[in-house]
Amino acid sequence: MATQLSPETLLLLTKMTEQLNLQTKTITENITAAVLQKVDEKLQPIIEENKKLKSEGEKLNQKIQNLEKNSRRNNVILHGLPETEEENHEDLNTFVTSTLRRIDVDLEKGDIDRLQRLGKKGDKTDKTRPISLSTTTLQKKSQILKNKQKMKPNSYITQDLPKSVLQAKKNGKNRYKNDNEKRKRSETPSPGNPNKTLNKIQRKDAFQFMRERSYSLSDKNTYRN
Repeated sequence: MATQLSPETLLLLTKMTEQLNLQTKTITENITAAVLQKVDEKLQPIIEENKKLKSEGEKLNQKIQNLEKNSRRNNVILHGLPETEEENHEDLNTFVTSTLRRIDVDLEKGDIDRLQRLGKKGDKTDKTRPISLSTTTLQKKSQILKNKQKMKPNSYITQDLPKSVLQAKKNGKNRYKNDNEKRKRSETPSPGNPNKTLNKIQRKDAFQFMRERSYSLSDKNTYRN
């Protein structure tokens, strides 16, 4: 037959159990804190090294972008100029110089540093390959860009910008477009909007509104008297 514990013994066991649980929790927390501290001490040099590498990588990337911009400094891209199957470099040279002459830009042989079609020849796409033109002087490039509005329809000239710059401009345009759309939606009053009347009042001339309000109150007082 099992021995029944007295209330005093049960109370003592309960207290001991609570004390043991508290001690276990304290020990666990202390061990966890010690382990985390050791992990932090081990990770801290790695974190600092990663920050340093990230900073150096950003600086290197900026240098690469600057070099790329400088390499394209005298470049322009001609779009929409037709290409023939038998086109060679001499034909391309003649075609480009004659095209630019029509927009009042005289391009001599000494003005051309590099001239080539962009992309692989014979692609099955319907798009005409653009032409990259690198001039020997920045002055000649500026003259081309100044007269680019004179190009025939369906053909145009742009600057030769790195993809990162083009993407940043595209993102900026999209952000500007989204901001405008949000602003238009916020300015459009919703049906049953209690502020609609207030907005109409605010658009009125303030003095005119006060005069109308004053006349209205005056008429009411006269009616009451």
